[in-house]
Amino acid sequence: MSNQLNHSAFLKKNMLKQLVGMTLIELTIVIILVAILSIGVYTMWGSTSFTLSGTVNVLATDIRHAQSLSISTNSRYRVNLTSTTQYQILNASGTAVTLPSNNATIMSLPTGFSMTESPNINYLVFDAKGTPYNAVNPADSGTALTAEVTITVTSDIGSTRQITITPETGRLNIL
Repeated sequence: MSNQLNHSAFLKKNMLKQLVGMTLIELTIVIILVAILSIGVYTMWGSTSFTLSGTVNVLATDIRHAQSLSISTNSRYRVNLTSTTQYQILNASGTAVTLPSNNATIMSLPTGFSMTESPNINYLVFDAKGTPYNAVNPADSGTALTAEVTITVTSDIGSTRQITITPETGRLNIL
């Protein structure tokens, strides 16, 4: 009987060693698989939604900057959407202003992003009170907005975010 107990204890001890070894290997494999999946998800998810939100926030900040310059200097400033991928801020004399977001006079959207505005505006002008106007050319003082302007930023995979500018107040909303 004593032999059976010793043999039984021996088997349990060996099985326990095998189970612990297998569990450690399995745990290592699971951690590696989770890490690989996390990297894949992060690169796909991070490159679109975070970059899109960041791009829209930078554009909104620059538009607000133009509006605050207009109010603080008591003169008109214009946001010029020069193309579907670039914009700049111009002062009343048409000179480009350094943008706070990139310390340059023109801002390019990241690769794969584009923007459109509706209704179509050439220059988004802010007067000394911060009221938004639509101007045809840089020398034009423009006409006050009568409808909300929506600037849509689109990523290369079709995700979109919008900035709306309210007539009269110039309030910006990010949707």
